[in-house]
Amino acid sequence: MLSQEKYFDEIFEYVDLWSAGYVKAHLPNLKTEERLKLKNKVITSLVARIDSINLLRASIGLKPMNVNETYDYYINNILEFNDALGEIDFYGYDEYTAKIDAYTKSLRNPASAEAYLLVIGAPDIYIQNHHVEIGRVDIVNRMLKDGGYPLLTPQKTEELLLRILVVNN
Repeated sequence: MLSQEKYFDEIFEYVDLWSAGYVKAHLPNLKTEERLKLKNKVITSLVARIDSINLLRASIGLKPMNVNETYDYYINNILEFNDALGEIDFYGYDEYTAKIDAYTKSLRNPASAEAYLLVIGAPDIYIQNHHVEIGRVDIVNRMLKDGGYPLLTPQKTEELLLRILVVNN
């Protein structure tokens, strides 16, 4: 088992690499100083999110995510890049991290935490009836399609699943 310091060092090392790659991939023409400032801002947002997920995991007795689990989470929950504006959406990402923190602080039912972790894409959590929630999303998407509207975006799908969780728990 990794000590807390070793865990942090390993995770931070990877978050540093992921952040540098993300900034370089989306904004390759930034000057070095600007790129470093932006990379540090990405690191801060990612570390805050990872810490939030790990606090939620701890609330139901799970260990912090290891490097592979953290990478899986990062890939599936990456900061969005707004191509039209040419910028990273820190506001939406950080706002959602704050929602995770608020949810964790208000948590009273461990089963709700498991369902919430499943919805937000945290690894190694499965609940027996997750197909019910996904079925509801499918019905909403079918109704939208039949009405000539676009399907739910991944963010809207996540919001809908969270509303279902709040109503059911």
